[in-house]
Amino acid sequence: MIEARWAAGQSAANEMRQAEEEWLLGICRDFGVSVRIRPLERAYSYERSELASALAGLLKDAKLVPALVPGVNNRFLDSLVKGEIENFGSHFQDGPYGDSSIGDEKARWEEFKTFRSQFACKKCSRTKFQRPFTLKKPVCAHNGCEAQFEFAAAAGAA
Repeated sequence: MIEARWAAGQSAANEMRQAEEEWLLGICRDFGVSVRIRPLERAYSYERSELASALAGLLKDAKLVPALVPGVNNRFLDSLVKGEIENFGSHFQDGPYGDSSIGDEKARWEEFKTFRSQFACKKCSRTKFQRPFTLKKPVCAHNGCEAQFEFAAAAGAA
């Protein structure tokens, strides 16, 4: 859907934000991160910044550090590690009042996909994890594997 919007010359910023939120929610659930219990009116509605902060805290406590992406600004990586998901105004850009740039969106989408690709089991390449209460680090959720999570090398990283 994102590439289709770009092919039509349209911004895909909202779709990108939704994809990031969905991925963050899934990985936070798999990794068993701790988040603050929400008020009843919004009991299951977490913002990207809350999820990113919770994930960043778990990664830091478990001494898990994602690889940097060579030659890329790493805005997504830096923002996630800091627990901050910047909004870039209404679009993914540095100037909150500037016009949208499909080029900026494409760069951020590549950063997100590269970051997301690091969350794969190094033993079996699956992307589903679990973290029982007794473990500090997540393990692969595949019954035949259950390897402890460690970051896979980023695509293109040496």
